Amino acid sequence: MNATRLISNHLARQVTPTELSGLRVCGVDGGLLKNTLRGVELVITRANATIFEYTPSNRVSAIYFPEKTTLPTVKAELTPISRREAELNASLERLKGELELAIRVQDHHPAELLLLDGSLRPHLNGPILMIDHHNNPYSQESTVKLSNYSKNCTRRARKQGRS
Repeated sequence: MNATRLISNHLARQVTPTELSGLRVCGVDGGLLKNTLRGVELVITRANATIFEYTPSNRVSAIYFPEKTTLPTVKAELTPISRREAELNASLERLKGELELAIRVQDHHPAELLLLDGSLRPHLNGPILMIDHHNNPYSQESTVKLSNYSKNCTRRARKQGRS
């Protein structure tokens, strides 16, 4: 397969322009820094959201949530754990922060479209670990909230003729 065909068929896709006036789009992204310092697992996470509002006059305004610049969350694990467990814990902390922010931003600035940058699953190196979501109340609650949010967004988009 030549490069031109690969790019035209797989890496780029032409889209039809659409009317965006009255649309509110929210993007959520986070970051993670993990380090081990003398047996202490240190995890630093941060998540931010930007809400874009499109007006009928083709102007776009941006709202940053919770603020334009936020302080990171720092967690330290003092109990000795394996490297694999430390990676999983760090990844879950990142995921928790991003999902909690996605839910909070929808409560304060409901958007018709929510874009989450990154994986909705933990980042792991090596074999996949099984996570018991059924016995984890946090996981169950987040799943229900995101599912309800998705249904509400779809309903609103249909009412406005956007789906």
